[in-house]
Amino acid sequence: MRLTFALVLAAMISGCSTGVVQMDKDTYMVSEKAGGCGFATAGGQEADAYKKANKFCATKGMAVETITADTKGGVPFARCASADLKFRCVPKQ
Repeated sequence: MRLTFALVLAAMISGCSTGVVQMDKDTYMVSEKAGGCGFATAGGQEADAYKKANKFCATKGMAVETITADTKGGVPFARCASADLKFRCVPKQ
């Protein structure tokens, strides 16, 4: 019983990410979801998404160009905070 509770609790507080996913020839996305559903703002998830996008583009010697960035704040017992970032990698200026 305690093990089951611990596993459920761990699943609730850990966030999840898609990592960088290619959508088209030069378009990518990253989705981040907060752990601790309902008790977080989307700012942390948006920052994590941009960190992953910047790291991805940097490996190509390029910079992130945002196409869309959608965030949703958490609602206790209803929705986890999340961020969805669609971007492309462009030459650094």
